[in-house]
Amino acid sequence: MARQPVSKSKPPAAAPAKRAAAAPAKPTASAPAKPSTAAPAKRASAAAPAKAPRAARKSVQQAPLAADAAVMPTGGEEAEQRVTQAIAHNLQANQEAVQKLLRMVWGAGQSGSGKSGGDIADVGYATGMLPSVNPNLKELGSVAKKLTSLMFKRPDLAFQNVAKFWQEQFRIYAGQSALAPEKGDHRFDDSAWGSNPLYKQGMQTYLSLRKGIQEWVDALPIEHKEVERVRFTTSLLTEALAPSNWPTNPAALKRYLETGGVSAVRGLQNMVDDIVHNGGMPSTVKRGVLKVGKDMATTPGKVVYRSEVFELIQYAPSTPDVRARPFLMVPPQINKFYFYDLSPKKSLIRFAVESGLQVFTISWRNPTEEQRDWNFDTYVGAIEEAMDVVCDITGSPDCNIEGGCVAGIGVIALLGSLAARGSTKVHSATLMVTLVDTSAETQLGILATPGLLDMASANTQAHGVFEGAEMGKVFAMLRPNDLIWSYWVNNYLLGNDPPSFDVLAWNADTTRMAAGMHLQILDLVKNNTLVRGDFKVHGQPISLGAITCDQFWLTGSSDHITPWRACYASARMLGGQREFVLSDGGHVQSMVSSPSNAKASYHIASHQPEDPDEWLAGSTEHRQSWWLHWREWITPRSGKLQPAPTALGNANHPPLDDAPGTYVFE
Repeated sequence: MARQPVSKSKPPAAAPAKRAAAAPAKPTASAPAKPSTAAPAKRASAAAPAKAPRAARKSVQQAPLAADAAVMPTGGEEAEQRVTQAIAHNLQANQEAVQKLLRMVWGAGQSGSGKSGGDIADVGYATGMLPSVNPNLKELGSVAKKLTSLMFKRPDLAFQNVAKFWQEQFRIYAGQSALAPEKGDHRFDDSAWGSNPLYKQGMQTYLSLRKGIQEWVDALPIEHKEVERVRFTTSLLTEALAPSNWPTNPAALKRYLETGGVSAVRGLQNMVDDIVHNGGMPSTVKRGVLKVGKDMATTPGKVVYRSEVFELIQYAPSTPDVRARPFLMVPPQINKFYFYDLSPKKSLIRFAVESGLQVFTISWRNPTEEQRDWNFDTYVGAIEEAMDVVCDITGSPDCNIEGGCVAGIGVIALLGSLAARGSTKVHSATLMVTLVDTSAETQLGILATPGLLDMASANTQAHGVFEGAEMGKVFAMLRPNDLIWSYWVNNYLLGNDPPSFDVLAWNADTTRMAAGMHLQILDLVKNNTLVRGDFKVHGQPISLGAITCDQFWLTGSSDHITPWRACYASARMLGGQREFVLSDGGHVQSMVSSPSNAKASYHIASHQPEDPDEWLAGSTEHRQSWWLHWREWITPRSGKLQPAPTALGNANHPPLDDAPGTYVFE
């Protein structure tokens, strides 16, 4: 799956006033609130991002900055004096941190090194500190120029929206405006936004401006894709300017008073830490709390094969009998494999093992500039190499295989290559959130202009790899409120730690993509080579229609990266029998919607018409995890039961290391 900052849990938003009005007390030191599981806004076609608990429900663990600063008074002049002293003491105690931040910000541009390895060396890096505000100066300038041009071409649209704005402003000032945040928008949850006239006017003015800009963009006399590009860029600015992001956020002011200024200093420290260690992006997870091999990736197994490109892990059976045909899981080349093996209750690997399957997974090596030439041929060849090892260990002539997102494309490329050679090594394929038809309208596809693709190509060729952190910024900008500004408020304005959550920890554990692979993906996006029949594996063109093995397609109802309707169209391009499943949730949440999720649901249908909405209308909703349905589908395709092996590997491929192996730590 494509790397993205995950919104399985947004960090807490502003707390209601009645919570903040409680008597000041010493901040507690407890773990951050665990985010809630996302509930679909609309069954099987929801588009709303996952929700999360509001802020200030629990204090988070932070090292005390000054012992006396945490002791809060109860009232009177003496209380006010002690508050003032506490604030002054903390600011003085953290003068070094404050000065460090100021040096970093105001020192930007004094050095021309152009490097961003931790120090802020130039203006280019300084403007990248908040990519949600200014992801690309040229892009923003281009959009501003286009908007100015359109304003003169259609001044009537501009005048209409300006008139509407001031009409709404008069209603706001008169206290008669009905403007309110949309359902699911938690930025203005604090009661002060509704009860305080000044805050209410500020909020409604912002909502009016935001609405007016959106309506103006919708009415622009330009083609649809251009409208979406303009909307994307303007939304970055409007979301950044939300008054909830300002230090005057009422929840932030209340926290400031409650903690005697400790929250402000903590927020400052968090910001400095993110500038140094996270590229200026607000952290989505507290680094270093959850450990790979201890808290995640804990299913017992052994590394039974290692090449320059990957490690192959075989998992220990947990049932007395297992199915004869092995199951190989192929993670995306841009992610660490343990997304399939998070906590025990959210581990698809553990679930498959407990279902009696012989489970193997690939763990990709994290490429460096030395591996800049790795491409689809490299990875498709590696998958087939892993399949051969799996079949040798299990004695099976073929296997079942799984691939998600980019790995799904790799698996399809392999299936096409096998079909061209007349090979039947793969019995069935499970394909998750996989898109092969890049002509389908997606948010990323709309933004991928030829100029932007050329710029990305040149950047990757210059560096040899595409950094995972940069990829994360791109996906964060697709949903800035959920994936940037909510963390800005939580980490900086409220002074909280980011949450500790397995999916978020995995998402922050980024990998690199080799230049050769990235360039081929860009070409795939630009020229739709898989659908056109121009995509080649080891020089051999592949045909999607020639793929005839059974397939299980899993998609997410609110996936904004590989939208389910586009995946549905892609599935119909392959031959063979297929089961198409629409799970609740987005790109990531849909895949980890395990049986432990009480709100999980999915849709299936017995027929697959050309129109995806017709399919949805005729589908049946099941209020449980799709994992259970997948187990019913994969089991009869996994061969007969046989005694479970007593040892992992074989004479040709003895165990090398315990799972999760070594490449996962690179």
